[in-house]
Amino acid sequence: VNPQTYTGKCPSDEIFCNDQLQWRWEKSRALYTSMYLDKILKSSLKALKFVHYRVREAMRIAEMARHDYVLPVFIFSRPFYLHNIEALSQEDLVHTVGESAALGMARIILWEGYEYSDSKETCLSVQKFIQGPLDRYAVNVTTAAKLCSQSLCHNNGRCAQKAPESSSYLHMPESSSKKYALCKSLRVIISPANKLKTIKDMKDGFVCHCSHGWHGESCQQRSSDVLRGKDKPPMANFKLSASLPDLLFDSVDFFYPLRQHQFFLEILKGRRC
Repeated sequence: VNPQTYTGKCPSDEIFCNDQLQWRWEKSRALYTSMYLDKILKSSLKALKFVHYRVREAMRIAEMARHDYVLPVFIFSRPFYLHNIEALSQEDLVHTVGESAALGMARIILWEGYEYSDSKETCLSVQKFIQGPLDRYAVNVTTAAKLCSQSLCHNNGRCAQKAPESSSYLHMPESSSKKYALCKSLRVIISPANKLKTIKDMKDGFVCHCSHGWHGESCQQRSSDVLRGKDKPPMANFKLSASLPDLLFDSVDFFYPLRQHQFFLEILKGRRC
């Protein structure tokens, strides 16, 4: 990546190629893409551009694949910079996790490999980041995504930015408090007044991407074909199984049990330090 000339935009020949694969997208039940941030882009506007345009192209394909709903898009990513053991900065957590959620992603899966458990010192450093900055930010975003889906989409869709270049994010207000519940998972507490203001801001900045079987501005209308049992998500003719390497830590229990149509972020399970 040349940071001096990098724009983040998807090359026109790649867009053309994706358009020619319309037949494939129409047979898909979900789309999967990857998003690994190079350290050379650390905490820069170019990092945001990298994620923004990559996710936008995935969402463009997801929207054109079906006429009745937007395919869910899943992202494989890392909580560290590419080929590095340095954790993402707070700014780049927003650039990756925050930007993806705001653009309407269904799920982000964070994973790592053996190199992060080469030594106890490295392993504990990774654990500290996952249970610290990543924990707090993930709780904030997933809580906001759940609130937006409930308030705008009646739990029948995901929220996505109204405008492609919008600066709106699915964030709970800074005044929200955080506390550990009995199960030792982090929860966000918000006052009724702040909750109403947050919902108003969400209505100003986001629209709904309805799940399969639902449509309308707020995803309240049930598809008549689904009610008659005629319309079902397309079956994929191609199946792929992948074996990921053993990972570092058990999944941190900071995620709400969101429905499949809502934004979700998880850390794949693996070995402890």
